[in-house]
Amino acid sequence: MKLKKLNSQKGFTIIELMIATSILAIIILIVTVLIINIGVIYDKGVNVSQLQDTNRSLSEQLVRQLQINNNNIQAGVDTTTEPSIPINVYCIGNTRYSFIYNVTEGETINRLTIHHVLWEDSPAGGCSSTTAADLTQYSPSSNANGIDLLEPNTRLTSFCIGSAPTLNNQCSSFTPSSPFTLSVGLAYSSGGDDYGDDLLCDTGNGSNPIDCNLLVDMQTIPVTSGVLDPTNRLLNPIGQLICKGGQGGQFCSTTYLNTVVTSRI
Repeated sequence: MKLKKLNSQKGFTIIELMIATSILAIIILIVTVLIINIGVIYDKGVNVSQLQDTNRSLSEQLVRQLQINNNNIQAGVDTTTEPSIPINVYCIGNTRYSFIYNVTEGETINRLTIHHVLWEDSPAGGCSSTTAADLTQYSPSSNANGIDLLEPNTRLTSFCIGSAPTLNNQCSSFTPSSPFTLSVGLAYSSGGDDYGDDLLCDTGNGSNPIDCNLLVDMQTIPVTSGVLDPTNRLLNPIGQLICKGGQGGQFCSTTYLNTVVTSRI
């Protein structure tokens, strides 16, 4: 009697393997997208919180200095370092604040690169409201004992002592006596073009509602006013700088604090 030997083979077919691989790839893709989105949301939250903390810290520092330096406060503009880039100056006691509105660190204006947006120092010879630190230099002698108060990609949209800001958040006047109206505004943008300019827009005014209504890049519409760069509305806003609407991996944030300070002396 002869016995027949039966061979039984079990396994997956090529089609079954392809289907399983495709399902696994889809699952991995979904998980990857979710992780990336969570990371972007977290990053946005961190930057928004950091911008608000920076504004609060800066405002609190200024409040303390204004409270004890009621009779020793000056405001001016320095045009001697580089006439095409006037640098604003506040002197509170011997502490000097040199700053430029609506630019970011590393931005080029009139062929000069801005390396500091808001610089605090204490000049050895005393503070003069017509002599600023050179913000176009990394660490010149005039900046040796100072500190940069803003993070990269951050713009100073308002910095007013003694007066309420005008429509475009810049100072209308300076009153060197208590009580002071202190206004500090910051804007952070990340992504888009080199400095995130396409994430910000100018609210304009009633007679010229621009940029934010049109949702266009502010670099593309020329203006005729302003002393820095008449083709860049970020430097010369007619209204306020705000973030455009929309979703995506790029993001921006703005913050504004207004405080009334009374001298303690």
